[in-house]
Amino acid sequence: MAEALKAMSISSGILLIVVALVIVVSVAAVKRGAAAMEDEKSRSD
Repeated sequence: MAEALKAMSISSGILLIVVALVIVVSVAAVKRGAAAMEDEKSRSD
């Protein structure tokens, strides 16, 4: 039972890091897209 808990804690730690990385990349992509749309919008005016 202890081995299973240790394995689950290690895998949950890895999963938490992966989820945090996905969130950071997603926020960066959205900000980049918003900046590109704003730049395109100002060019068309």
